[in-house]
Amino acid sequence: MGLENIFYEGVESFISHACKFDLFKNEGTIRCPCVICNCRQIRTPNEVEDHLYKKGFRENYFYWTCHGEKRPASINITCPPPPTDRQNGCVEKVSSYKAMIMDVAGPSFAQCQQQNMDESPNEQTQKLFNLLAATQSPLFEGCTSHTELSATLQLLTIKAEHNLSQEAYNKIVDFCRGTWPSNNCMPPDYYRTKKLVKSLGLSYEKIDCCVNGCMLFYKHDINEKVCRIFEQERYTLKKTRGSKVKQVPRK
Repeated sequence: MGLENIFYEGVESFISHACKFDLFKNEGTIRCPCVICNCRQIRTPNEVEDHLYKKGFRENYFYWTCHGEKRPASINITCPPPPTDRQNGCVEKVSSYKAMIMDVAGPSFAQCQQQNMDESPNEQTQKLFNLLAATQSPLFEGCTSHTELSATLQLLTIKAEHNLSQEAYNKIVDFCRGTWPSNNCMPPDYYRTKKLVKSLGLSYEKIDCCVNGCMLFYKHDINEKVCRIFEQERYTLKKTRGSKVKQVPRK
């Protein structure tokens, strides 16, 4: 059997599996695991099938965890040494963040950890090793409440929940670093924070909405420039350098 036929059978097997769950039974849709949608978009089985044939599955989606399948418990993962007694308060955080990283990395990374390789890891693998180290590095010597990664993600969560600007985020980090011991390992600004967590694949999509919050400019309304309910303008004009004018979403 050719590779092409094996792929077609794999797609059909996936569609059949995904249609057994409540999302399809209730709404007639499933999450699309293609390279572009990456399990974030909800589509009909026919649309998902078309996407998979044209674009393929997202990378390392060996276990369909977004479609009800559980990762086998038999994969043994060898990780860096556990925290010292002084860091026991961080054990739970270390465990949960480590599990998140291993879920992003996939089974191939676990196998890579178990092998004694003479060659240096590639760039992507090295980034994951750095993240694993960040899950176990205390924020500063003697800190038992947070690791480098847990503190970073907590601050990013606060920024997102309260819609803080990048400048405000940098000032908060600068203040915190000034009150902590000088050997703290908190990334000094938003740019280096993003570099640290980029390997986790924590992407997001910004969606414009009406200034009154009555509709989203999304899906079939994505190209609309006026709210279809109260006819509010989607954009405002803003001058940039060089006297240029650009459209900026009002909300």
